[in-house]
Amino acid sequence: MGTHPGVEMISAFIADSGVMSGTIIEQREAMDRALGSAAPPVGVDVRVSTLGGRPAEWISPEDGHDGAAVLYLHGGGYCLGSLGTHRELAARIAVATGCPVVTMD
Repeated sequence: MGTHPGVEMISAFIADSGVMSGTIIEQREAMDRALGSAAPPVGVDVRVSTLGGRPAEWISPEDGHDGAAVLYLHGGGYCLGSLGTHRELAARIAVATGCPVVTMD
């Protein structure tokens, strides 16, 4: 049985992106280039901040509520990925929960 076409597509994307070669800094830059820094969806506000001395973003739904927040820690072992590559996902979580989401770099 062959590999699913979606897996083959993602494998080719990763191989061509440079994410798996070079230094960690080069891999991180390659991922940022490959995925871009998506603007958040309509309906959220993004506030640049710091948390524990690290760059962070507070992403708040315009019609959300106070009293709770979601801490979203993206995968990648803090070697790959960034605030920009995970901003859209964090914004979707904010809209779905109605709570502000803080992400860290």
